[in-house]
Amino acid sequence: MRTLPELVAAEIRAELGRKAMTQTALARRLGVSDMWVSRRLSDGTSLEVGDLERIADVLNVAVVQFLPASERAA
Repeated sequence: MRTLPELVAAEIRAELGRKAMTQTALARRLGVSDMWVSRRLSDGTSLEVGDLERIADVLNVAVVQFLPASERAA
């Protein structure tokens, strides 16, 4: 079973796909390195709440969109 940070990272990657945005473009818009984004979206490094807010702002979505549907209902 995947952890919540892994599920959130998967949701962010899916949103990047829907927006046709690369991780590199996200990194530039956030003012962080490509490695920072890569670590958080691929190896399970946890994102802080502030990070989620910044990513949601860049992607123009609500933070709750990054939570798996099962977590939203809880």
